[in-house]
Amino acid sequence: RGRPRLKPHDANRRHGNLSASSGNRRHAPPENVATSALPPPTSPHPHTHTHLSTLPTGPGEPRGQFGWEQKEDDHLKHCWAQVRAIEGIDQSPDLRLPNTYFLIKGGLLYQRACRWGEQVDLLVVPRMKSPLVMHLAHAHPLGGHLGPRNTLEKLRDWFVWPGMDAEVREFCQRCPQCQCSAPRRPPPAPLIPLPIIGVPFEWIGMDLVGPLPKSAWGHEYILVLVDYATRYPEAVPLRKATSPNIARELVLLFSRMGIPKDILTDQGTPFVSKLMADLCRSLQVKHLKTSVYHPQTDGLVERFNQTLKRMLRRVVDEEGRNWDLLLPYILFAVRKCPQASTGFTPFELLFGRRPQGLLDVAREAWEEQPSPLCLVIEYVREMQTRIDRVAPIVREHMHAAQEEQKRVYNWPAQPREFRPGNQVLLLVPSSVCKLLARWQRPYTVLERQGVVN
Repeated sequence: RGRPRLKPHDANRRHGNLSASSGNRRHAPPENVATSALPPPTSPHPHTHTHLSTLPTGPGEPRGQFGWEQKEDDHLKHCWAQVRAIEGIDQSPDLRLPNTYFLIKGGLLYQRACRWGEQVDLLVVPRMKSPLVMHLAHAHPLGGHLGPRNTLEKLRDWFVWPGMDAEVREFCQRCPQCQCSAPRRPPPAPLIPLPIIGVPFEWIGMDLVGPLPKSAWGHEYILVLVDYATRYPEAVPLRKATSPNIARELVLLFSRMGIPKDILTDQGTPFVSKLMADLCRSLQVKHLKTSVYHPQTDGLVERFNQTLKRMLRRVVDEEGRNWDLLLPYILFAVRKCPQASTGFTPFELLFGRRPQGLLDVAREAWEEQPSPLCLVIEYVREMQTRIDRVAPIVREHMHAAQEEQKRVYNWPAQPREFRPGNQVLLLVPSSVCKLLARWQRPYTVLERQGVVN
């Protein structure tokens, strides 16, 4: 479809600073500008503070610093050249711009692109700011140390810079916490997909994680619940894994999200008690149970348990006893991350909007513009329109994800081999604390004594 026409260029009014990036003339930074510092290295054991010191705001960075870094970045020269080329084209009514192109708004450089059928303006990040943005999206507790694909999906909603995909993948692969706490890959097995659920919190999965190191508040377990329609997770710390505690938390959840039709659990003692049976019978909830020693039936929750423990392992302190204080950070990171099976974030599918996160705060701080206001009626209409448009896309993505998962899980495992000189991590299983890193790093292979040794 045709792109919107650009207004005639007025160099004195709209792009007075654009010429600063052309030619050989170099401009000095604004007065009292300190060189933008890289984000602090990720500590192996972050503590319970809020980690707000990495936000790109504060007295150390004056106004206009971000725009100046954009203009002075050699890696963005081709972006500015495209802006000048578009400005030099005769702005006729029949002018069609490419699918993605660069433009200037408020003195900052953006790339206009299309995501999920919507036109978005992505803020172009200069080289000096890209480590900070990747740190916020991945290594910060609210980033959750998610993988390269999920980290890229979060960034692609707001930012862009040359070579972003390769740089983000390398950043995630080099993350020390991710390397030391990488999960063990289970052998592939045949996969039988569950039916696709279309109504939020109509079918939920439930499980317990623990016992974990006893926290300062006396918590030792985590009650995990995941909605099968939206993939929206809930995780509640518990002092004891008893049926009364679980029933109380379920009633609180039902008061917020509604009463589900089905609950899927394993056959753990707290889940098969008389109290749980009475609760399900009184609320007309069908209690489904997995086969004994076959947790794959509740694979969605089991997979989230692995993700939850891995993410907690990367942010807890040295003793691993502050996990309950960091649990809300981890949940926020998961809820804000697009899911592979749906293509959307759990928060967006449940509430019809995107949550305000660190990347939003960073962009608004650099743009120095207030967020637009929206009336309640307009918001409801926009949300309903968005849900109607997103629903068929989600169902299509879930069908495709199930087929892809079947293909991957049913495929034979691929062997790996190590040769002398390779750098490897040594697996040291720990039964004392489930949240402590299980890998020692790094060691060099000296000799290969056999095919598997």
